Amino acid sequence: MEREIILKNLAEIVRETLDIPAARVAEDMSLVHDLELDSLLMVRIAVAAEDRFGVTLSDEDTWALHTVADAVTFIERALEHTAARAPRQAAGTATGGQDDGSRT
Repeated sequence: MEREIILKNLAEIVRETLDIPAARVAEDMSLVHDLELDSLLMVRIAVAAEDRFGVTLSDEDTWALHTVADAVTFIERALEHTAARAPRQAAGTATGGQDDGSRT
């Protein structure tokens, strides 16, 4: 997914959560100072991003994000990691999973 699309989707999450116009959300904005996120809002946005993008943000990951750009980069890398794993997972299922008969 392109960075611009991630930013647009993240801006939409901010709009839904904070009632800030999505067009106002820019990559150089601080999550705490510019968007005035407190811990509850940060968690709400993180959960919405997980749902929207299909990625996982640990508490540590969430608190390491300081700007909108940080969030976009994190999501971008998480999606790349997921895409890189997908061919290996598909290859395992294509061979039938090679059951060793150990299941009862």
